[in-house]
Amino acid sequence: MSADEYLRTDAAEQANLKAAYGVPIEAEERLEAVLVFYLTEEWPVDYRLSRIVETVAANLGTYVARKRAEEALRSERTILRRLFDTNPVGVMVVNSGGVITRTNSRADNIFGVPESGLVSCDYTEPGAQLLNSSGKPVPEEEHPISQVFETGDEIYDEQFRVERRDGSKLWISINAAPLFDTDGEIERVVIAFEDVTERTERERELSAFRRAVEHAGQAIYIMDSEGKINYANERFEELSGYDSEAIIGTTPELLLADGNDIDDALETVQSGDIWTGEVTNQRKSGEEIVVNRTITPITDSQGDIGRLVGIDTDISERKERERSVRHHRDALDRAKQLLGTLAGVHGTMLEASSFEELQKSVCDYLGNSGIYSGAWCGRVHSDDTVSITATNNVDAAVIEDAIVKSQSPSFNLIQRAIETGKIQTARRVPGNEPDDVALPLPEHDDTAVAVIPISYGEAIYSVLCLYSSRSTAFEGTERSLLSDLGNRIGADAYAITTEELLQTNDRVELEFETGTSDILATISEEHDCYIEMNRVIPAGDGFIHYLVINGASLDAVKQRLSAAAGITDVSLLENSDRPQLRCHLSNDSLTVALGEHGVKVSAGSFRDGTGRVVAEVTAQTDVRRLLEQVRTVVPDTDLIARRTINPHDDRTMTGGSFRSID
Repeated sequence: MSADEYLRTDAAEQANLKAAYGVPIEAEERLEAVLVFYLTEEWPVDYRLSRIVETVAANLGTYVARKRAEEALRSERTILRRLFDTNPVGVMVVNSGGVITRTNSRADNIFGVPESGLVSCDYTEPGAQLLNSSGKPVPEEEHPISQVFETGDEIYDEQFRVERRDGSKLWISINAAPLFDTDGEIERVVIAFEDVTERTERERELSAFRRAVEHAGQAIYIMDSEGKINYANERFEELSGYDSEAIIGTTPELLLADGNDIDDALETVQSGDIWTGEVTNQRKSGEEIVVNRTITPITDSQGDIGRLVGIDTDISERKERERSVRHHRDALDRAKQLLGTLAGVHGTMLEASSFEELQKSVCDYLGNSGIYSGAWCGRVHSDDTVSITATNNVDAAVIEDAIVKSQSPSFNLIQRAIETGKIQTARRVPGNEPDDVALPLPEHDDTAVAVIPISYGEAIYSVLCLYSSRSTAFEGTERSLLSDLGNRIGADAYAITTEELLQTNDRVELEFETGTSDILATISEEHDCYIEMNRVIPAGDGFIHYLVINGASLDAVKQRLSAAAGITDVSLLENSDRPQLRCHLSNDSLTVALGEHGVKVSAGSFRDGTGRVVAEVTAQTDVRRLLEQVRTVVPDTDLIARRTINPHDDRTMTGGSFRSID
C-alpha cells in the first residue's frame, strides 16, 4: 500500500513505522476484526509468513464464532430454564425407560409433592398416577405417555383426574410430545399439564344445568331483550306442539289463545322486574292449555338487560282439579239443600189424600224451593200420551200444546223416561235447544230440564218435570236423589191407589188366565197338582205368596220352587189349618206383574199348566194398557172376564175367597 493510500500516514511517521501487514478475522462470514502487524523497518513481502498469519486469523475467527455460539447457547439455556421453571403449566420430562427426569415447580405443585419430588419416579407410580372420570387408575396401556411412546404421535387436551398424596383431587389437561434421537428413536417425552379443575367443574355444572333444563318438567325458553325466542327446551316443544325450528325467532305471543297478549309482560321485564301470571296458550293442534308463566330479565355486568328467560308450567290438570273440587263442593251444597227440600216434600206427601193432591203438593214445594225454577206433573195414559195434572211457575197451556201437538221431538224426553223407567235430562247448549229435545223451557233462560218417572214396580203413574238455570243441575247425587224421589212418590201413589180401591164404590173385578209362561202354572203341570194362593203380600222388590198344594208332595214342590229363578225364601208352614208353602216371587208370575202395576190381587189358582187370577181395579184404570204391560212379563195371559163389583157386596178376600175361583 502506498503512502497516499494509507489513511494514517502522519501517525505512522510520528511512530517511526516503516511497514504494516493486516489480516481480517472473520466468523461465520462476518468480519469481526483485523489483525495488523507494524514494523519499524521496511520488510519485503514474505509469503510464507503471510500464510501463517492468515491461518492464525482464520483460527481466531473460528474461536470467536464458537465462543459466540456457546454464549448464545448459555443464554438460550438460561431462557429455557427460566421458561421451564416459571411456566404456569406443569411440565414433566420422561426418558425412554419411563423414569421422570425433570419437573418444574408447577408440576410439583399440581401433584402435591415437594420440589423435584417426582424426579426418578416411574410415571405410573402412585405419586404421579392418573385417574379416569370414574376415579379409577388409568391402565398403563391407556396412559397418555405410554400412547406417545407407542405411536410416536403427539396428544392434545386429554383430561384426567389426579389424586394427590393428601387425598385431594383435581382435574388436569395433558399435552404430550416425543423427542427423537439422531437415529429417529424416541428418547424422551415432554408432558405439559394444566390444572383445569375450576374450568372442568364449571363445565360439568353447566352440563348438568343444561341437562336439567333440557329435561325439565317446565317449558323453558330464552329470549333476546325484545322477546324473540332463540332457545327452547324439549318440554316447550311438547307443550306447544311446535318444533324448535318453527319457534326460534318468534315470540311467545305465537302460542297465546285469543284474548291474551304479551305486551304487559314484556313491559314489566324490560323495566327490570320479574313478571308472573296465568295465561291460556293454544297448541299447534288448536287445543288450549292453561300455564303459569314467569319471565325473568337477565342483566350483564353493566346492568343492561341482555336476555329474558321464560318458564311455562302446565297447570291445566290443576285448574281442572280445582274446577272439579268446586263442582263437587257445589254439588254437596246442592245435595244438602236438596235433602232439606226433599224432606219437606216427603212431609207434604204424607198429608196428601189423593194422587192428584200428591202431585200438586210435590210440584208446589219443588217449584217454590229456590232450587228449581219450575215444575209440572203429567198423568201417563195407555197410549203413552201425557196430560198435565199439576204445575208451578210454568205455563200449563204452552207445555200441553207442545207435548200434545208435536208428539216428537218434544215428547222424546218424556217417552224415554216412560220406556226406561229412569230419569232423563237434557241441557241447553248456548244458542241451541237441548239435544234431541224441544220441551219448552220457562222464560227464565233455563239451561237444564229433567223428566222423572213416578213409578212403583213396573207401573208408571205419571212424570215429574223440573227446570233449572244451574249449569250443573241434575248431575251426580242430585240425579240419584231425584230418582229416589220418583220411586218414593210412586210408592205413595200405589198406597193411595190401593186405599182408594178399598174405599171407592166404583170398583171393577178382572179375571185373567195364563199359561206356562207363569212359573206357578208350569209347576202345576210338572207335578200334576193343584196350587191355591192363600194370600199375596207386597214385600220389597217382589211379593210374598202363601200357597196350598193339593195332589203332590209338599217337599217336591218346595224343592222345585227353590230351584226356580226369581223365587227365594221358600219355607213350609205346618201350623195352619192346612200345611202351605211360603215363598218370595219377584218375576215370571202373573201375580207379580199385576202387583207391580199397582193392582190388588184377590184370588188365584193353578192346575194342569193353566192359571186363573182375579184382581180388583178402579173404574178409571186403563185395562187395555194394563193387559199390554202384564204380557211383557207373562206373554200367554188373557183377560177372560170383567165384572163391576156391587158396592153393597162385601168383597173382603179370605183364603176361602182365593179357593173359590174354580
